Amino acid sequence: DSIIVPSPFTLDVAKSLFPKKKIFYVPLPFERKFKKSSTYEIGNLLYVGTIEERKGLTYLIDAISMLKNKDSVKLNIVGKVVDQVYYDKLKQQIQVEGLTENVNFLGRVSDETLAECYQKAEIFTFPSLLEGYGIVLIEAFNNGLPIICFDNTAMPYTVKDGINGFVAKNKDARDMASKIQNLIGNVSLREKLQESIEDTVMHLKTQEDFEKGIKLFFCNAISL
Repeated sequence: DSIIVPSPFTLDVAKSLFPKKKIFYVPLPFERKFKKSSTYEIGNLLYVGTIEERKGLTYLIDAISMLKNKDSVKLNIVGKVVDQVYYDKLKQQIQVEGLTENVNFLGRVSDETLAECYQKAEIFTFPSLLEGYGIVLIEAFNNGLPIICFDNTAMPYTVKDGINGFVAKNKDARDMASKIQNLIGNVSLREKLQESIEDTVMHLKTQEDFEKGIKLFFCNAISL
């Protein structure tokens, strides 16, 4: 009888695919917390997510190989290997590009280690090719990190180009490299982005919004 969606992106998708259906947006709730690290390292990039083809990590590796200062850049990849074949291809790509000293696969880590990764990172890089929301983007914002991602699916709904991060052309490693190059070591730009990041966080949907969405759905469902 009706469709429930949890994000603005899936709301738009559902409306376009099912124009005659009743669609209810019940937003995912988040904490409005924001903290900046004073101990971050210039050139320290962070990715958090699973390791599989959908996450687009090959494009991020390509982008890093194009950086002028790539020798001083470090990428920490946090997350579970879902696709072993893809992981092996990434390792081979890293070796061919001469980035074995620059890219670290940390696997799944404790909450304490993850918090430390966020504190040390200068930029959150997220080359995913398909997300319904990209909840980890909010986690990065909670930790005051500007995000560089691709212009696809849910990402532009959260990351606004030049405002709270940078959005590169989809699957364009060169454009992503340009965005990374522009932000690395640019303290004033990073601080400007963080002002908008904090504003983004303070306007996140909360538990109260979630409960209102649930009540609205049930009230309408009863009246159907």
